[in-house]
Amino acid sequence: MATANHDEGAGRWPEPKLCLQCATGSLSASTIDGSDTAAWVRKLGLEDPVPTRFGEPGVARPTKRSPAADVEIKFHIDEDRAGDLLMWWAAMPLPLMLAAEPQHAADAYDVAHGIPNAGVVRVGAGGKVSIKLMTPQPYREEGAQWPRHAHFVLPRTDGVDAWDHRRVYTVAAWPGARGAVEVRDLGTPRALGMYQSRGYVSPRVVRACWNLPIVLVRACAGDDCTLLSKPGEPLDPRTNLALNYDAEDEDVRGLASYLRELGLPAVVYCASSSCQAAAILTRRILATGMFSNLFYMKEGVRGWIEDMNSR
Repeated sequence: MATANHDEGAGRWPEPKLCLQCATGSLSASTIDGSDTAAWVRKLGLEDPVPTRFGEPGVARPTKRSPAADVEIKFHIDEDRAGDLLMWWAAMPLPLMLAAEPQHAADAYDVAHGIPNAGVVRVGAGGKVSIKLMTPQPYREEGAQWPRHAHFVLPRTDGVDAWDHRRVYTVAAWPGARGAVEVRDLGTPRALGMYQSRGYVSPRVVRACWNLPIVLVRACAGDDCTLLSKPGEPLDPRTNLALNYDAEDEDVRGLASYLRELGLPAVVYCASSSCQAAAILTRRILATGMFSNLFYMKEGVRGWIEDMNSR
């Protein structure tokens, strides 16, 4: 069995953050001080990296779901904002087969084309929010790779018809997120084809990418730790890893350090779609602040075997 060991020379570890300017300590939701503009935004000559095509709240209308949307982010905000509009935006997707070369923020958001992965929704009763979008890629900026996330703003409450750029919110968009923010798989739109899977990936996509530069990480639960395999093909212990989902923190940090050193996208999986070990290990890897280029094969080993047998 291939295992991940702790890197004794890893040193100190950063606090987890969802984005470059987000507050530390949360991988679910955070806020950004709107008065502090990121260096990459200033370099483009912009005040805010916020879509402008929807207009201010007084003229904006809820947008239709993109036919390319493949995930839903669900969360709650203050219930007194029920009925208000909410404008959201996120980086563009990057499928597994292209994920070995992560982009920088301006390209990831596709600022040149007005930040296409964006929209407007209305806040539901009790502050319920549902955003359906294309899975954003984890992008590189200022020496780090930031987890998949989405931003949003709300209308000002002081009578001015404007989005409140003074307070920008950020929510998780990484596959497997649970709790205060839930990220749900909507499936890859048929029109795009399976090879465009962007966060949640199927066994068929992983099989198609088998010989590409990717890493497979099995999230084990006790003695249940079968690795993915293909008949007649030996496993490479450098890129076929395993770690218990409840391993010691130092072992998870060692795994994250190793993944960062490899610099390749990693697919995390466990036993089956009913198993939560992969989702838990994904969050723990992200919490190290060391590595975020993670994909999630929720069907697990069972789905892999079923797919192999159906060929």
